Amino acid sequence: SYGEGARTANASDVDSQASASSSALSPKLLNGDSSTDVGMGLPTNDHRRIEIPLGIVQRVVSVAEAPDDPMRKTCVLMLRDLAPHRCRILSQTHGIRALLLAMAEPRLADITPSLVLTFLYILDHYHTRK
Repeated sequence: SYGEGARTANASDVDSQASASSSALSPKLLNGDSSTDVGMGLPTNDHRRIEIPLGIVQRVVSVAEAPDDPMRKTCVLMLRDLAPHRCRILSQTHGIRALLLAMAEPRLADITPSLVLTFLYILDHYHTRK
């Protein structure tokens, strides 16, 4: 559906069977309530996956790596939010590198703590280390 030769990340490409508490800012950590997802009001046992074309993630990564782009911070935050759920996609598109570069960037110092927490989460969970 994305055209000939276009690749998409489906359930077989993404991290296997991510648990309901796979977010670094899960409701359990914030307020002990695991009945809804943070900010979305969605049940956490909702395991629907949306296919994400790798080309879109690659474009977000390229903007996140551009030091003078005004949308850089927004793209870094998008990659940060994607990392706990789709770590394999970030690995394929070099998004992990973009996040590491953003952590070392002085202009993005205000989001560095959340990036560090994201990397700690990725390293701490088995399904994201594969």
